[in-house]
Amino acid sequence: MKKVIFFIIFYSLSMQMHAQQFQFNSKDLKGTIKILTSDSLKGRETGTIGQQKTAKFISDKFKSFGLSPFVNKSFLEPYNIICSYWSNVYIKYKNKQFNNFQDIIYIGAKIENNELKKKIVFGGNGSIDQLCKIDVKGKIVVVFTNNLRTYNIINNDVKRKGAYGLILTNPSNSNQFRSIAKTSKQNFLKKYYFLLSNSHNKKLLPFIDSLKPIKTWYLTNSSVKNIFGTSINNLLVAMHNNRIESIPNSTVTIRCEKVLDTLYSSNVCGFIKGKTNKSIIITAHYDHLGSIGKRFFPGADDNASGTAALIALAKEFANDRNLNYNLVFLATSGEEEGLLGSEFFANTTLPNTENILCNINMDMISRNDSLHSYKENYLYSIGTDRSEYLKSILIKAENTFKECKFDFSLDNTFDSLGIYTRADQYSFSSKGIPSILFFSGLHNDYHKVSDTKEKINFSVYEKRVQLIATVIKLLENELLE
Repeated sequence: MKKVIFFIIFYSLSMQMHAQQFQFNSKDLKGTIKILTSDSLKGRETGTIGQQKTAKFISDKFKSFGLSPFVNKSFLEPYNIICSYWSNVYIKYKNKQFNNFQDIIYIGAKIENNELKKKIVFGGNGSIDQLCKIDVKGKIVVVFTNNLRTYNIINNDVKRKGAYGLILTNPSNSNQFRSIAKTSKQNFLKKYYFLLSNSHNKKLLPFIDSLKPIKTWYLTNSSVKNIFGTSINNLLVAMHNNRIESIPNSTVTIRCEKVLDTLYSSNVCGFIKGKTNKSIIITAHYDHLGSIGKRFFPGADDNASGTAALIALAKEFANDRNLNYNLVFLATSGEEEGLLGSEFFANTTLPNTENILCNINMDMISRNDSLHSYKENYLYSIGTDRSEYLKSILIKAENTFKECKFDFSLDNTFDSLGIYTRADQYSFSSKGIPSILFFSGLHNDYHKVSDTKEKINFSVYEKRVQLIATVIKLLENELLE
């Protein structure tokens, strides 16, 4: 009789868990993703109005579900970011302005936000013998080289002589300048982001800048000719005859402006109280790449899919007021800029890490990669190679909810260049918290305007969310042991 009663209780609990997982539906997920990918949010870029609107949308959802605010009686966790990028970079000679990536290429070593007049002196081939023939202290030295990319030795020699800067030109190959301009422009113009905190602030930047090499430019042959008022051939003759001191100095005006903008962003965080002070943190980043001109990046898979799942899970578990542990639902911003939102939370807001049982992160969970068919019900799990216990929970979950399986083939978290280091769970894993990334793989629409909701297989996506819910329920039930 006892065996019969045990079986009935076990079967009843199993059916309750199974039924709970099936309360998600494609309609709700599709509706949330439609809002998150709408043109009114303009790609949800961190620090923009679109990101702020998205934060309010998520916050309102958490409030309507009955979640409690996690930070200072608010669902919003504000933080500041410094955005750094090069702006006005040029060299002027008389009435002629030589612009970056047109006539000059600035290597980007140091900042000069205001216009500054500097003497320019011809340094020949940059050898110690030739540099000793001229006064380079405080001046910009022009050096001829057969390869613009090998400038480090010359740079160091010129720096030791007290020069202010270095200009390199290749008189034997004018095409090399154009090649470098083409390949380096995108990287030079890239914006860089970091948290504005006690250890990272504007006062620190000049110190970092002082450690870098002296200012260095590449110039076209025609620009050098204009500045010195003589032909490249005359300069070559002076260099070969070891008479570079015969070339008169010139005076130019330079500017190498770097802009430091302060951006205001926020995570969105709510929680459901459990019976103890221990917590499970469930995360997804809601920011994306914003817009270019009139086109915006909808980011349906990256990461409206994870955010919609986070909202659906919060709604589902909000009905469970008998949890063993707190369930913390954290929607982060700043992920695309370098995991900034999760880093801020982990370093600033996170309570004692001993009370954090694990982190579950969802990032790009609605598409299939080239290794799986369009209709295949799978989900990558990355992070169980650091926790055998979590892997055992995931195996139990897929045995409980058998309509979707985990793929562990990408589970190599110790690869410093791997996927695991590029998503928010890494901020928690770095603090020693067992952390899992749920992910469905890269595809051809990754970080493109073509990452749209129409390409999501909602039937497969729904089953993935159900499987994740099963994992959370098992964790919530079993970690008490």
